[in-house]
Amino acid sequence: MTDHRLTRRGFLASAAGAALLASLPGCGVEAGLGETHSVALLRMARLLYPHEALPDDVYAQVLRPLESRALDEPIFGATLRAGLDELDQVAGQEWRTASAMEQIVTLERIEETPFFATVRDALRTRLYERPELWDLVGYEGPSAPYGGYLNRGFDDIDWLPED
Repeated sequence: MTDHRLTRRGFLASAAGAALLASLPGCGVEAGLGETHSVALLRMARLLYPHEALPDDVYAQVLRPLESRALDEPIFGATLRAGLDELDQVAGQEWRTASAMEQIVTLERIEETPFFATVRDALRTRLYERPELWDLVGYEGPSAPYGGYLNRGFDDIDWLPED
């Protein structure tokens, strides 16, 4: 079996190649993400932070800064597209149409890459810092203003078996 993991070196080489291509006359790098890449990015977001209560438009709003940056910074856009294209290569098929299990396995295979870290960190920060979503994801909010969790329901979970 061939190891298709995108290494840091490979990721940086792709970015350097995109920068070189963008600098050549008449060879401008495509700006932003196309529909195929946007769909793949949305699917990646839902798999990394799955919340059935959150509709796709919430994930799309959370991804908007990444997509805006891809539009404003052609090299970042090319690098992001290269990372999304790498999902297809690692999966050995069109990743966004693969089964959920195949998609997850592919993400696990690239989870040590800078591309994965960039997307994961951007999503985590932008998704969970939005107070209007906290109820939907089961977060009761910060406890520090109320003296911490010790006397405020740290043990009120109902989803673990009582042994």
